[in-house]
Amino acid sequence: AEALSLSGQAFLACNGQDATGQPLPAEGFSGYFFQGADFVAGQAGFAAFRAAGGTPPLSEDGCYVHHHRAGEAHVFTTDHCGYHKLFYIHRPGFWAVSNSLWQIARSLWQAGLTPEPNLAEIAAMEAEGTLIPTGRGMFFGQLSTFDSLIRGVQLAPHGMALHVSATGASLHPLPPRSGQTPRPADYAQSLARALGLWQARIAGLAAAGLHLSADLTGGLDSRTVLALL
Repeated sequence: AEALSLSGQAFLACNGQDATGQPLPAEGFSGYFFQGADFVAGQAGFAAFRAAGGTPPLSEDGCYVHHHRAGEAHVFTTDHCGYHKLFYIHRPGFWAVSNSLWQIARSLWQAGLTPEPNLAEIAAMEAEGTLIPTGRGMFFGQLSTFDSLIRGVQLAPHGMALHVSATGASLHPLPPRSGQTPRPADYAQSLARALGLWQARIAGLAAAGLHLSADLTGGLDSRTVLALL
Protein backbone atom coordinates (compact mmCIF):
# COMPACT_ATOMS: atom_id res chain seq x y z
CA ALA A 1 0.00 0.00 0.00
CA GLU A 2 2.85 2.36 0.80
CA ALA A 3 4.51 1.74 -2.55
CA LEU A 4 1.31 2.48 -4.46
CA SER A 5 0.88 5.82 -2.69
CA LEU A 6 4.46 6.87 -3.33
CA SER A 7 4.03 7.35 -7.09
CA GLY A 8 2.18 10.63 -6.61
CA GLN A 9 4.09 11.86 -3.58
CA ALA A 10 5.61 15.32 -3.80
CA PHE A 11 9.22 15.60 -2.66
CA LEU A 12 10.60 18.98 -1.56
CA ALA A 13 13.96 20.12 -0.25
CA CYS A 14 14.39 23.84 0.36
CA ASN A 15 17.46 25.50 1.87
CA GLY A 16 18.46 22.25 3.57
CA GLN A 17 14.98 21.54 4.98
CA ASP A 18 12.15 19.20 3.99
CA ALA A 19 8.51 20.10 3.32
CA THR A 20 7.76 20.18 7.08
CA GLY A 21 10.63 22.55 7.84
CA GLN A 22 12.82 19.89 9.42
CA PRO A 23 16.53 19.65 8.50
CA LEU A 24 17.24 17.12 5.78
CA PRO A 25 18.71 13.89 7.19
CA ALA A 26 22.19 12.71 6.32
CA GLU A 27 20.52 10.30 3.88
CA GLY A 28 16.92 10.22 2.68
CA PHE A 29 14.75 8.40 0.20
CA SER A 30 11.31 8.70 -1.38
CA GLY A 31 9.76 6.26 -3.88
CA TYR A 32 10.65 2.70 -4.81
CA PHE A 33 13.28 0.78 -6.78
CA PHE A 34 14.62 -2.64 -7.70
CA GLN A 35 18.24 -3.50 -7.00
CA GLY A 36 18.85 -6.85 -8.61
CA ALA A 37 15.79 -8.88 -7.61
CA ASP A 38 15.28 -6.90 -4.36
CA PHE A 39 12.34 -4.49 -4.16
CA VAL A 40 12.68 -1.48 -1.87
CA ALA A 41 9.80 0.91 -1.15
CA GLY A 42 9.34 3.88 1.16
CA GLN A 43 11.54 5.36 3.85
CA ALA A 44 11.02 2.43 6.25
CA GLY A 45 11.82 -0.12 3.54
CA PHE A 46 14.89 1.85 2.49
CA ALA A 47 16.13 2.09 6.10
CA ALA A 48 15.73 -1.68 6.51
CA PHE A 49 17.49 -2.27 3.19
CA ARG A 50 20.46 -0.13 4.21
CA ALA A 51 20.61 -1.69 7.68
CA ALA A 52 20.84 -5.10 6.03
CA GLY A 53 23.88 -3.96 4.06
CA GLY A 54 22.17 -2.74 0.90
CA THR A 55 24.13 -0.20 -1.12
CA PRO A 56 22.72 3.26 -2.00
CA PRO A 57 20.63 3.27 -5.19
CA LEU A 58 22.58 4.30 -8.24
CA SER A 59 20.35 4.94 -11.25
CA GLU A 60 18.20 1.88 -10.48
CA ASP A 61 14.96 0.68 -12.09
CA GLY A 62 12.05 2.30 -10.29
CA CYS A 63 10.70 5.76 -9.48
CA TYR A 64 12.49 7.53 -6.64
CA VAL A 65 14.68 10.34 -5.40
CA HIS A 66 17.67 9.64 -3.16
CA HIS A 67 19.65 12.32 -1.36
CA HIS A 68 22.61 12.48 0.97
CA ARG A 69 25.08 14.97 2.38
CA ALA A 70 28.55 15.29 0.87
CA GLY A 71 30.40 17.90 2.90
CA GLU A 72 28.50 21.18 2.55
CA ALA A 73 26.55 19.95 -0.48
CA HIS A 74 23.26 18.07 -0.75
CA VAL A 75 23.37 15.43 -3.49
CA PHE A 76 20.18 14.28 -5.25
CA THR A 77 19.81 11.37 -7.69
CA THR A 78 16.80 9.73 -9.34
CA ASP A 79 15.89 6.48 -11.06
CA HIS A 80 17.45 5.23 -14.30
CA CYS A 81 14.72 6.46 -16.66
CA GLY A 82 14.03 9.72 -14.87
CA TYR A 83 10.44 8.81 -13.97
CA HIS A 84 10.87 10.82 -10.75
CA LYS A 85 11.32 14.34 -12.10
CA LEU A 86 13.74 16.61 -10.29
CA PHE A 87 13.20 20.34 -10.78
CA TYR A 88 15.58 22.76 -9.08
CA ILE A 89 16.34 26.45 -8.70
CA HIS A 90 19.23 28.29 -7.07
CA ARG A 91 19.30 31.97 -6.20
CA PRO A 92 21.51 33.86 -3.74
CA GLY A 93 20.31 32.76 -0.31
CA PHE A 94 17.68 30.38 -1.68
CA TRP A 95 17.51 26.96 -3.33
CA ALA A 96 14.80 24.36 -3.80
CA VAL A 97 14.59 20.87 -5.30
CA SER A 98 11.28 19.14 -5.98
CA ASN A 99 9.35 16.92 -8.39
CA SER A 100 6.54 19.51 -8.18
CA LEU A 101 6.69 22.89 -9.89
CA TRP A 102 3.88 24.04 -7.63
CA GLN A 103 5.93 23.20 -4.53
CA ILE A 104 8.86 25.21 -5.87
CA ALA A 105 6.61 28.17 -6.72
CA ARG A 106 5.10 28.09 -3.23
CA SER A 107 8.58 27.94 -1.67
CA LEU A 108 9.59 31.00 -3.68
CA TRP A 109 6.54 32.91 -2.44
CA GLN A 110 7.18 31.87 1.17
CA ALA A 111 10.79 33.11 0.85
CA GLY A 112 9.54 36.50 -0.36
CA LEU A 113 10.57 35.81 -3.96
CA THR A 114 8.25 36.13 -6.94
CA PRO A 115 8.04 33.19 -9.37
CA GLU A 116 8.43 34.67 -12.84
CA PRO A 117 6.99 33.01 -15.96
CA ASN A 118 9.32 31.69 -18.61
CA LEU A 119 7.55 33.23 -21.59
CA ALA A 120 9.60 31.33 -24.16
CA GLU A 121 8.57 27.95 -22.75
CA ILE A 122 4.94 29.02 -22.38
CA ALA A 123 4.89 30.26 -25.98
CA ALA A 124 6.41 26.98 -27.19
CA MET A 125 3.74 24.95 -25.40
CA GLU A 126 1.02 27.23 -26.69
CA ALA A 127 2.24 26.79 -30.25
CA GLU A 128 2.29 23.02 -29.88
CA GLY A 129 -1.31 22.67 -28.76
CA THR A 130 -1.12 22.43 -24.98
CA LEU A 131 -2.85 25.71 -24.17
CA ILE A 132 -4.54 26.32 -27.51
CA PRO A 133 -5.76 23.14 -29.28
CA THR A 134 -4.04 22.64 -32.61
CA GLY A 135 -4.76 18.96 -33.12
CA ARG A 136 -1.18 17.90 -32.31
CA GLY A 137 -2.02 16.73 -28.79
CA MET A 138 -0.44 16.99 -25.36
CA PHE A 139 2.59 14.88 -26.26
CA PHE A 140 4.05 17.70 -28.32
CA GLY A 141 3.58 20.11 -25.41
CA GLN A 142 6.26 18.46 -23.28
CA LEU A 143 9.39 20.33 -22.33
CA SER A 144 11.76 20.61 -25.28
CA THR A 145 14.62 21.93 -23.12
CA PHE A 146 15.69 21.56 -19.50
CA ASP A 147 14.06 24.92 -18.74
CA SER A 148 10.61 24.92 -17.13
CA LEU A 149 7.61 27.28 -17.16
CA ILE A 150 9.11 29.14 -14.18
CA ARG A 151 12.12 31.30 -14.97
CA GLY A 152 15.23 29.89 -13.32
CA VAL A 153 13.69 26.49 -12.56
CA GLN A 154 15.37 23.68 -14.49
CA LEU A 155 14.88 19.95 -14.88
CA ALA A 156 17.82 17.77 -13.93
CA PRO A 157 18.62 15.26 -16.71
CA HIS A 158 18.37 11.62 -15.66
CA GLY A 159 21.70 9.90 -15.26
CA MET A 160 23.07 12.97 -13.47
CA ALA A 161 23.63 13.77 -9.81
CA LEU A 162 22.48 17.21 -8.68
CA HIS A 163 24.80 18.87 -6.15
CA VAL A 164 23.32 21.86 -4.32
CA SER A 165 24.98 24.05 -1.72
CA ALA A 166 24.86 27.65 -0.58
CA THR A 167 27.29 28.59 -3.34
CA GLY A 168 25.44 27.06 -6.30
CA ALA A 169 24.01 24.04 -8.09
CA SER A 170 25.89 21.73 -10.45
CA LEU A 171 25.27 18.50 -12.36
CA HIS A 172 27.66 15.54 -12.37
CA PRO A 173 27.44 12.34 -14.48
CA LEU A 174 26.67 9.20 -12.50
CA PRO A 175 29.09 6.25 -12.64
CA PRO A 176 27.85 2.96 -14.15
CA ARG A 177 24.77 1.42 -12.54
CA SER A 178 25.35 -0.72 -9.45
CA GLY A 179 25.86 -4.40 -10.19
CA GLN A 180 26.17 -3.75 -13.91
CA THR A 181 27.86 -6.58 -15.79
CA PRO A 182 29.35 -6.52 -19.29
CA ARG A 183 26.72 -6.84 -21.99
CA PRO A 184 26.84 -10.27 -23.67
CA ALA A 185 27.69 -10.16 -27.34
CA ASP A 186 24.84 -12.54 -28.10
CA TYR A 187 21.36 -10.99 -28.26
CA ALA A 188 19.65 -14.17 -27.05
CA GLN A 189 21.83 -14.18 -23.92
CA SER A 190 21.03 -10.54 -23.22
CA LEU A 191 17.30 -11.15 -23.65
CA ALA A 192 17.35 -14.27 -21.47
CA ARG A 193 19.19 -12.42 -18.70
CA ALA A 194 16.76 -9.49 -18.79
CA LEU A 195 13.71 -11.75 -18.79
CA GLY A 196 15.13 -13.86 -15.97
CA LEU A 197 15.75 -10.78 -13.85
CA TRP A 198 12.22 -9.44 -14.31
CA GLN A 199 10.69 -12.87 -13.70
CA ALA A 200 12.62 -13.01 -10.42
CA ARG A 201 11.40 -9.54 -9.48
CA ILE A 202 7.77 -10.39 -10.22
CA ALA A 203 8.06 -13.69 -8.36
CA GLY A 204 9.46 -11.85 -5.35
CA LEU A 205 6.56 -9.38 -5.31
CA ALA A 206 4.04 -12.20 -5.64
CA ALA A 207 5.71 -14.18 -2.85
CA ALA A 208 5.42 -11.11 -0.61
CA GLY A 209 1.66 -11.19 -1.03
CA LEU A 210 1.39 -7.99 -3.05
CA HIS A 211 -1.48 -7.65 -5.53
CA LEU A 212 -0.22 -7.44 -9.11
CA SER A 213 -2.26 -6.45 -12.14
CA ALA A 214 -1.59 -5.77 -15.81
CA ASP A 215 -3.69 -3.66 -18.16
CA LEU A 216 -3.99 -5.46 -21.49
CA THR A 217 -4.48 -2.98 -24.34
CA GLY A 218 -3.50 -5.35 -27.12
CA GLY A 219 -0.20 -3.60 -27.83
CA LEU A 220 3.16 -5.32 -27.76
CA ASP A 221 4.18 -3.66 -24.47
CA SER A 222 1.17 -4.79 -22.48
CA ARG A 223 1.25 -8.28 -24.01
CA THR A 224 4.90 -8.61 -22.94
CA VAL A 225 4.07 -7.65 -19.36
CA LEU A 226 1.10 -10.03 -19.35
CA ALA A 227 3.31 -12.87 -20.62
CA LEU A 228 5.83 -12.24 -17.84
CA LEU A 229 3.09 -12.28 -15.21
